[in-house]
Amino acid sequence: MFDAFRFCSSADPGREKLLSKFGSLVVTTLSVVLVSGCAHISIQPKDPQLLSLEQFARDVTVHLKSVDPKNYEQYQHKLGEEITPGVLRQLRQRGDCAKSPAEIKAKVQAMNKANQAALVKIDTAEFPAKATETGLVPVEIKGSVITIGADGKERPPAKFDLLYLVGTNKVNHKFVIASIQIKQ
Repeated sequence: MFDAFRFCSSADPGREKLLSKFGSLVVTTLSVVLVSGCAHISIQPKDPQLLSLEQFARDVTVHLKSVDPKNYEQYQHKLGEEITPGVLRQLRQRGDCAKSPAEIKAKVQAMNKANQAALVKIDTAEFPAKATETGLVPVEIKGSVITIGADGKERPPAKFDLLYLVGTNKVNHKFVIASIQIKQ
C-alpha cells in the first residue's frame, strides 16, 4: 500500500521536485477551473428580446433628438411609425418634433445654413421597473446631444433623460412608444 505521508516527508530531492511540479500543476488546474467558472457566472447574456427593445429605444432617441440635416427628414418620418399618434401629437405641440413637411424642410435649411455637426450620445439605456399591468415596458434613456459649430468649437452638450413606455403595435407587432416622459 502507498504511504503518502512517508513519500512526502522523504528528503529525496527527486521526490521534492516531482511534488513541486505536481503541486503547481494542481494549483494551476484549480485556478483555471475557478476562473472559468466565475467568468461563466458573471457574464450572462441579455434576453434577445430585451436587447432588441433596448436597441429600439436607442433608435427612437436618435430619431427624436437628431439635428443632423442629412438624416433629419428621414428620422422625422420614422417617428410616425415608432410613436403612437397621441404621443406624437404631444411632441409636436411641445416643439420636440416637426409639425409638417414644410417645417421639416425649413429646419433642414436652417441646419444646413448653421453648418454645424451634431451627435446624439446615449450614455445609458436601462429598464428601471417591471412591465406595467397593461404590458408596457419602461425604458429610460440618458444622454446628450453634442454640437460642433462651423467654427469647430464644441458647444455645451444638451443633456436629456427620457422615460419611454414601450408596447407592441397590434397590427404589425412591432415595438411602439406608448408614452414619453421627458425628465430633463
